Amino acid sequence: MALISEQEKQRRHAIIVNILGASEMQGLTPDADSAEIMRHFEEGELTLEELGAAMSRHANELLPAQSEATDATVSSASASNTTEE
Repeated sequence: MALISEQEKQRRHAIIVNILGASEMQGLTPDADSAEIMRHFEEGELTLEELGAAMSRHANELLPAQSEATDATVSSASASNTTEE
């Protein structure tokens, strides 16, 4: 684990607070994996660039699952609409 100063840790914490605030304003809540990635950054285990890359990879992993859930919901709604006619 990389050793970082207390001042750097506070700076990184402020970055995470800003990320969370911006996400919250968009109605988003980080999942446990996202929180863990951010913790690694705050502790000095990741650089800011590595944080961005890790969060992008994680988001891309979530997209197929969200897309499948949306497709199932749309298919279900379409089926309901055709049976009502």
